[in-house]
Amino acid sequence: MCRENFLKKLGCLNLAALLLLSANQPLHATPTDREHTIKAGLIIKFIDFIEWPAEKTNRKTNLQYKLCILGENRFGNLFSHEKNKFILRVNVDNQEIKSCNIVFITDKNLFLLKKTIKKFENQPVLIISETKGYGKLGADINLIKKQNKIKFEINRDTLKKKGLKISSYLLNLAILVEGKSQ
Repeated sequence: MCRENFLKKLGCLNLAALLLLSANQPLHATPTDREHTIKAGLIIKFIDFIEWPAEKTNRKTNLQYKLCILGENRFGNLFSHEKNKFILRVNVDNQEIKSCNIVFITDKNLFLLKKTIKKFENQPVLIISETKGYGKLGADINLIKKQNKIKFEINRDTLKKKGLKISSYLLNLAILVEGKSQ
């Protein structure tokens, strides 16, 4: 029990350090590369603070999360050093998307967001987007640029409906939004 608390605190400190580094450094030099490096780091850390229902995952095993990117993959090989944690798929078909734990929707694609939300409305699939306003439209986590820094919104309504539990540590760092839980 003490070890678990220590590991949670250590993970929280790592997340806080990542967020502080990303939040305090403007996105100048190569904005797209830098921006997506920060976003990849956040996605990798988010997983440590989200609990999936038992029927979807067993946290005691070395689970690999299937991260499916819908749209252009600007992450390149940023998830390659996390091979034990993630299986990355890009522009999956209608059949393969059913096996995803996490769906990342790139850019402004409202049609794709609505379609994905409808497909997974009662399923424990984490939907992450990167467009202003998509958190309120039903994305579970929305990565946004605010004052030239990467921030994230969390929609607790959608997460609760899906049975995904999110750590209070992460909630304290997020911009909380309310929106469609359909």
